[in-house]
Amino acid sequence: MKRVIYKLNNNDDIAAFKEMCASLGIKSKPFKASDIDVPIGSLFGISLKPGIGQPLSKAPEGYRLPEILVCFGFKDDELDELLSEYHNRGLSADAFKAVTTMYNMYWTPYMLVVELTKERNATF
Repeated sequence: MKRVIYKLNNNDDIAAFKEMCASLGIKSKPFKASDIDVPIGSLFGISLKPGIGQPLSKAPEGYRLPEILVCFGFKDDELDELLSEYHNRGLSADAFKAVTTMYNMYWTPYMLVVELTKERNATF
């Protein structure tokens, strides 16, 4: 099943994103503040093996998760369709976008954003 956990700031974007996901058969749910230090895989309901992956880094006090979409269970063409539709609807271009991997399943949302920020900065 295709699933997305998201954080968007604009209420219009949130409503449009939820409608878009429903029309594409994607289950979506927003990140909660309490999710910030929980492994991504656990947020998707995956049982993770203890001791695998790097030690969890806690988010600094007061940290606010930026706009982000984290996708799980997508085939390449389905991901392309999601991103194309997201773009066509004019939703937040600044949002980080990520797919789950066998590595980042063990990361917290904070750790994922740190890595995505490094990647984004390296490309500019």
